[in-house]
This record gives sequence, structure tokens and C-alpha cells, in this order.
Amino acid sequence: MTFVVMHHLSNMVRYRPEQVAKLTGTKWFFLFTTWVPRAMENFLLALTSRILKEEVRIG
Repeated sequence: MTFVVMHHLSNMVRYRPEQVAKLTGTKWFFLFTTWVPRAMENFLLALTSRILKEEVRIG
């Protein structure tokens, strides 16, 4: 699910920046300011854990 949402948001930023601009100041803009950075961090941790075959955490 995280990948699907990230893909959709990245497509919006890349191909439809006017839609992203419309979101600024709305109640849904928190997705860009809070959830997206956390989702990217979690994705990278999961990927690193799979590559190293051990759990990686931020201390």
C-alpha cells in the first residue's frame, strides 16, 4: 500500500504539479509534510533489512 501511495504522489509531483499546488493549504497537505518522509524512511529500512537479512532500526 505504501508503494502505491508513494507512486501516486510522485506522479502527481512530476506530471501534475498544479494539483499539488492546489493541495497546499488544504487539510490533505499533511500527506506531503508528514507521511511521505516517514514512508520513505520505512521503505528504505525495510529494503536495507531485506538486503542485509537482518533487522535494521534507527536508534
